[in-house]
Amino acid sequence: MELARIAALVVRPDRRAVERLHRPSLYGLRLQLVEPARLLLRSLRTLEIRVRRQVESAAVIAERLAGHPKVQIVRYPGLGSLISFDLADADAVRRVETSTRLVVNATSLGSVTSLLEGRFRWEGDRIPSGLLRLSVGLEDPEEIWADLAQALGNA
Repeated sequence: MELARIAALVVRPDRRAVERLHRPSLYGLRLQLVEPARLLLRSLRTLEIRVRRQVESAAVIAERLAGHPKVQIVRYPGLGSLISFDLADADAVRRVETSTRLVVNATSLGSVTSLLEGRFRWEGDRIPSGLLRLSVGLEDPEEIWADLAQALGNA
């Protein structure tokens, strides 16, 4: 069964099609695709609660960032878990990136782990040199804020 049909099963489960996925195949294709499909289905069952938690946490973090003296501007429309904010310059960004303990310095979005990255080294003069992008994960917002606050102290 091709991947597109498996994706369709996720959107609109069909009991007979799911049962066919579990039958052995001479070519092994179905056996290889069963585990990723099972993991996808398992993840989709908790998607709503994970996104709700991330959005609620992001709102708390955005508000606190807006009140921090080293943060110049916060960009958060109130939707999703992505926050952008500016510090004084690229040096301040680098100090914050290297000072976090819980929040991971990485390029990615939407993880269950909070991720932070300065974009200037990749985007150049197209963006402010002090821009940081934060993707809020599932950690306790108090723990995320404590980590960010101590890191901002180094900015």
